[in-house]
Amino acid sequence: MKRTLLVLVVVGLTAQAFVTSSASAGSPPYRPDAWIKLCGQSTGCTINPPPHPWKGNNIYNANAKGQTIFQRIDNGEGVWYWLTFQNDGTTKDTFDLTGCTGNKNFKILRVLIGKYKVPVGVSAVHITRQFIHSNYTFTLKPGGHVAITLNMVTVNPNLHYRCPVTITSEGDSAKSDTVAVKIKTF
Repeated sequence: MKRTLLVLVVVGLTAQAFVTSSASAGSPPYRPDAWIKLCGQSTGCTINPPPHPWKGNNIYNANAKGQTIFQRIDNGEGVWYWLTFQNDGTTKDTFDLTGCTGNKNFKILRVLIGKYKVPVGVSAVHITRQFIHSNYTFTLKPGGHVAITLNMVTVNPNLHYRCPVTITSEGDSAKSDTVAVKIKTF
């Protein structure tokens, strides 16, 4: 009886120590999180808020699965997206932003720091060149986030374009997260 009781106590203490150490592990130190939302066409974000929800919050992958917005638009029209990048890790981190380049049929008009609902003047912080050339970086404390507005325009009908946008941790370059835009013109 004493031996059985001793074994149960030892097993119980060992199990408790395992649960405690696993719980204290918490979130990883480096975890980028990207989200995306369709906010409007042509003249601005007139179809915001829902039924156009954010996609990608707390989904972490490099292929944009579950983090892609598909939009059909008339050729010659523009489309606006909001993207949010968040540090879901436990450590302050710097992130590299890799944007898409556009092409002759799908032009990136502007990329702005912040969430804008209508075209803005020169007072907004434009990062269009850095976005297209994938050389924009930003630093966030744990839980911190930054938002950008992506505005694109189409030129010809019956075309498809996919624009992936990735943030990669500089603290651990194996950690990245990708959202994407898929556009079909008519």
